[in-house]
Amino acid sequence: MKKKLFYFIFSMLVVLGLGSTAAVATETPSASNSSATSVKTVDYLAALNKGANNINGSDVGDVWQALALKTSPIGLSQYQKSVTKEILIKSASTDLSGTELEKAIIGVALIGDDPTNFQGQNLIKKLTDEMNTTSKVSLFPEIYAIIALSTNDYGEASDKTKAALVSDLLSQQNSKGVWNSTDSTGMVLQALAMNKTLPNVQTAIDKAIDGVKKNCYDPATGDFIDPTSSFSKVANSSSDAMLITGLAACGADVGVGLTSGGVSPIAALVGYQKSTGEFKWQMDQDGAIAMSTEQAVYALDQYDYFKNNKGSIFNFKKASVTPVTPPEDNSNKGGESNPIVIVVPQANSQTTPSSPATTTTVVTRTVVSKTQKNNSKPSAKKNLKLGKKTPVKVIKNQKIKTRIGKLKAGSYIYRNSRLSYAAHYTKNYRGAKYVTRRMMVRTRTGKKAVFYYVHNHYVSGWVRSRYVNFVK
Repeated sequence: MKKKLFYFIFSMLVVLGLGSTAAVATETPSASNSSATSVKTVDYLAALNKGANNINGSDVGDVWQALALKTSPIGLSQYQKSVTKEILIKSASTDLSGTELEKAIIGVALIGDDPTNFQGQNLIKKLTDEMNTTSKVSLFPEIYAIIALSTNDYGEASDKTKAALVSDLLSQQNSKGVWNSTDSTGMVLQALAMNKTLPNVQTAIDKAIDGVKKNCYDPATGDFIDPTSSFSKVANSSSDAMLITGLAACGADVGVGLTSGGVSPIAALVGYQKSTGEFKWQMDQDGAIAMSTEQAVYALDQYDYFKNNKGSIFNFKKASVTPVTPPEDNSNKGGESNPIVIVVPQANSQTTPSSPATTTTVVTRTVVSKTQKNNSKPSAKKNLKLGKKTPVKVIKNQKIKTRIGKLKAGSYIYRNSRLSYAAHYTKNYRGAKYVTRRMMVRTRTGKKAVFYYVHNHYVSGWVRSRYVNFVK
């Protein structure tokens, strides 16, 4: 009798235990608006700030780096704007066309200058004339042209050209609802996001979002994969970033799984981040890590814009047009203090695609850039003298091959602003053509150093490449 009573009590406990377990399992998914969601949100913000700080730790050498910083909680310092403007001025001095012209317009609008009157040129008219006289514009120049013309209000002629380009873009949407690849689909959505009021655009966006869910999204990992593409066949952060940017700009919540029980694309993207803040291209290889990092950061920027109902990261209509003076040659100016505003949604806050804004706690701290720390010391330009082992005086536009030959053993040649090696002891420097300027600085360890900025055709940009000789 006692044995029967024991088994009865034991079986009841098992049933009760299973019942409570089932209750927990049922409640967990529905707690998406509780502290679990808050933790995920903080993770994406931490990843965004970490990635932006990584970019902020080096010279801005490209419009896309400037975009990633400007739209992040860190923002662009006045010095970084001036460096970006210097790059754009040198770019505008050439015969711009195609995607380089479109990128220049985005950059000029980004720093708050006027693309209709930049260095005596009307870049908007130049672009609309080019688009209107080209019989067939290929996909990527067409996408960038729409984005460039959507950065601000540029008048009736611009709007007319943009509407024609959008119409052509819509005609290239395939039966699955997407375009050529995951990357191009993400970029198309970025362009369409700012033009939803044009005919058939919203319908195309809805079809594309559905097509991405069905044909590109991997619910097991949150990545976007395109089996028909040689580039996107394997999951990678760049393809994820392109589609995250496009989907978030169009109002799709990529912070949750796109299908029931799926991993969120944001979680997938954050998974590529290294401890340095950089984003690997693939899980098992860094690839072009600088580019992957830029793309991942502005993808997280766009998701942050979505969460706070701020529209597209390419919409600079609210930016004031303030002339920015580029830095003079041989100067050693540092970045300004950059406030970081970390927006942390509160636990139990409700977030829906139709109303992405949440109750927030704003925490502000100040980041002092490395260059600003250097500037706390006496001006290197005035107080430091060149040592005997410093190379001979640099002549502007002197050919770099001659210049490299005069560097001493032990000098390091850096490929880009992240100081990743392209050559050591002056060998194998790809693409460098001309010296542009020379600058004395003091390093963080107190060493004196001479930096020579060069024009490098291998890496886009003028001030992004440099070689340095330490003065003992």
